[in-house]
Amino acid sequence: MLFKLGGLVLLAMLGLGTAFGQFFDSPDWWRFRSEARERARDDARWARQEARAEAYTRRQIARDDARRWRQDARDRRAQLRENARERRQERRDSWRDRDWNRTF
Repeated sequence: MLFKLGGLVLLAMLGLGTAFGQFFDSPDWWRFRSEARERARDDARWARQEARAEAYTRRQIARDDARRWRQDARDRRAQLRENARERRQERRDSWRDRDWNRTF
């Protein structure tokens, strides 16, 4: 019985609140609602643009890092080739400068 009475009171309060809300609210409520939706759309659009710009920046940084890494790898390989060439040249020179007139 108490639940029935509580439910009835709750239903009456909701009904009265809705009726008075519609009675006392002006049609501006719909305008406020549409403005809020428009603001939400603008905020979402701005957030998407910011996320896109941030992602572009991250991609650009990653590209630059990859480009720098490749250039460093090229430089390391060139240095290794140069070192190997110098070692070969030194071996050739030492081979040429040997004393071949020695008797064994």
